[in-house]
Amino acid sequence: MYYKKLNLILLCLASVCITSCQSYFYSKVPEPFTSNAETQEIDNSLYAKKLQKLVDKEFPKADLKIASDHFNILIVGQVDSQGTKEAVVELIKKQQAVREVFDYTTITENPSYDSSSSIVYKVQERLSKEPDIISKRITVIYADGVIYLMGTNIGDLSHLARAIKGIYVIEGVTKVVNLVIPGRSDYNSGR
Repeated sequence: MYYKKLNLILLCLASVCITSCQSYFYSKVPEPFTSNAETQEIDNSLYAKKLQKLVDKEFPKADLKIASDHFNILIVGQVDSQGTKEAVVELIKKQQAVREVFDYTTITENPSYDSSSSIVYKVQERLSKEPDIISKRITVIYADGVIYLMGTNIGDLSHLARAIKGIYVIEGVTKVVNLVIPGRSDYNSGR
């Protein structure tokens, strides 16, 4: 009888311990927690929104757009000084799970960058027409005439290069910055 009670007490303690460990673990991982490839797009969006809110609060005079792909962070837009530019980058780098920061901000007296969802749509459409590219794995950002492409495990990188040439003919695009990081599923067919 004594051992049954002792076993029951130990079982309850183990259950409480495991629950506490899970709560501690989930409080330490970055929000949102990336669980698998299907949720990566949602995770990227939520993490970018979290960082955007933080940057907007800390730097209300800056006009910035934050994008995330696999915890690689892109910062585009405009700030009013070199000090602000550096402070934004440092703030982002301090955030949990950030792998790399790509800073493409510009300095201007009155920060205000140009963005266009119709140009982003045209770029996404162009990428989707390219065979052997998984276009939904590519994040497309537009700011001040420049298209930024982020992603990994997108497929055939030579087809991406061909798609980038096609992006330059879209009205309003002056430059394309390719920040796609080759992953295990990427290859180069040479076509």
